[in-house]
Amino acid sequence: MAAFAIQRSKNWLAMFYNRIKAKWGAKSNCCDCKKNCGYFYKMIKERVKFNPIPIEKYMDGFKENQIKKLKRQAKNLGLQIVEM
Repeated sequence: MAAFAIQRSKNWLAMFYNRIKAKWGAKSNCCDCKKNCGYFYKMIKERVKFNPIPIEKYMDGFKENQIKKLKRQAKNLGLQIVEM
């Protein structure tokens, strides 16, 4: 149920859910549920409020990770990336 509520929210967890759903389809609920359970456990154990990061910060980090991944894949294939 939490996954369905999160997919309609306006924070980075919704972005994560939609990205995983596009990649894996129905299996995305399991992935999102595991991520949410981790956050809920931390919130209960440490007694802290949920403080989501801004979507822009999440997307910047995601883009940086994608660029690193592409560079690593190109290097493994013996290719060289030229930035413009």
